[in-house]
Amino acid sequence: MHNRLVGSVGTGQVIIQKVLELERAFIFAGILGIMEWQLEQVIRYTKLRRVGKQVALYDLQAIYHKIADISMKLKTVTLWLHRCAQLKDSDARITLESSYTKLFCSEAFLQVPIDIAHMIGAFGLEVNQTL
Repeated sequence: MHNRLVGSVGTGQVIIQKVLELERAFIFAGILGIMEWQLEQVIRYTKLRRVGKQVALYDLQAIYHKIADISMKLKTVTLWLHRCAQLKDSDARITLESSYTKLFCSEAFLQVPIDIAHMIGAFGLEVNQTL
């Protein structure tokens, strides 16, 4: 039975903690890509959408602030992912950093689509629409 062990006897908890650290930190790399795509789409839409056929939605201060806030969230996610990668490259543990990354990224992943829905309004409710 000992020939099927990963590591040595009694080290299972350490191994699973290291694996969970990696999962907590780096699962958000793909999610970051999704959020970046969402931001690109909302920027494109708000530049095309006109208010009263004159001013682009993108040029309204409230919209621009929301876009800037989303962009800042994405930059922060990127920084946390890079920090975790940097630490792992030097064989350091990322227990706290992966937890920070998971918390910030998951909250951003929930908030970004809500902010985008506020910007695109009823357009987001239409079926089969492409931005």
